[in-house]
Amino acid sequence: MEHASKQTAATQTRKHKTTWKWALLAVLVCVCGILILEGGVRVLRGTVLMVEFTGADTHLWATLHQPDPLLMWSMRPNLDTSWTADAQGARWRVQTNALGLREDAVALGADRVRILALGDSCTFGLGVNQGQDWPAQLQKCLGHGEVPPEVINAGVLGYTAFQGLRYFQYRGAELRPQLTLAAFGLNDLQPPHRCAIGDLEWEEIRSPSAFITVVRGILRVREEDNLLPTGLARARLSRGEFYDCMRALVHIFYDNETTPVLLIWPLRSDLDAPDTESAHAALISLAAEETGAACIDLRVPAREAGPHIFLDSCHLTPEGYQLMAAYLSRELKRLFPEVLQYASVCP
Repeated sequence: MEHASKQTAATQTRKHKTTWKWALLAVLVCVCGILILEGGVRVLRGTVLMVEFTGADTHLWATLHQPDPLLMWSMRPNLDTSWTADAQGARWRVQTNALGLREDAVALGADRVRILALGDSCTFGLGVNQGQDWPAQLQKCLGHGEVPPEVINAGVLGYTAFQGLRYFQYRGAELRPQLTLAAFGLNDLQPPHRCAIGDLEWEEIRSPSAFITVVRGILRVREEDNLLPTGLARARLSRGEFYDCMRALVHIFYDNETTPVLLIWPLRSDLDAPDTESAHAALISLAAEETGAACIDLRVPAREAGPHIFLDSCHLTPEGYQLMAAYLSRELKRLFPEVLQYASVCP
């Protein structure tokens, strides 16, 4: 009996050892799998960053921009260059300051009203010279009063509301503007770059942990209308994502004690079909209505002026940008008389 008991004990010990070995092996396999997943997505993350940055395949794009781990890309600082704007050989000059803004040096802490203009290439002023973009023109319109406000152009070519949200979160809030104007929608609902992922998918890929990225992707409720059968994004932002980003912009403005103003930018097609509401315009109006933010419709002066103010489908001539600035100066003065009590307006 004693011998049988010893054999039984030895058998149980061997079983326990075998169980522990299999358990340890399973843990090692899981760890190796996570490490492989981590490494794979890290490689993909770097690829996506570069694809997003080089997606335009133009020397202009690469000269003006640099990869940015927080924003996908951003303007290069301290630029001073010029480019041919059209077939007639007209050239336009681009200068940026140390912050990568199409501005002179920003005087932080200055005792004056500061207006921050967020947006895409239409805010940046693609195709026009330094000082002819609408933020610069707005500065001139408001700048004849006793204490002229400062208007900062933070527009970046190709930006969406998602990138504008991140820009304000990580950099724009530091400028401490009293008013922040946001003009997005032209790139948001467009197809993504060559990597074929949307902006929010890019955010997941750049997460510090690939494993957390995958888990979050599984748990995240995605909008089916923004995915192709292959799982690739139809647009950089779906309509719901764009709407959510615009609402989030307003809320982060409120949290940082800056008054939000949402702008509806005009398209050349708005003149041809004045009774047709574009998708981004409707969503911007809805976001403004539900958050209580001010909304200025720049299609109004564009329709009054006519098609001659457009360089292409959305970018304007210097005259067109001046027209937008004059209309904005009057609307801002009407909406915020106390903030802009010492500012002038353009007729």
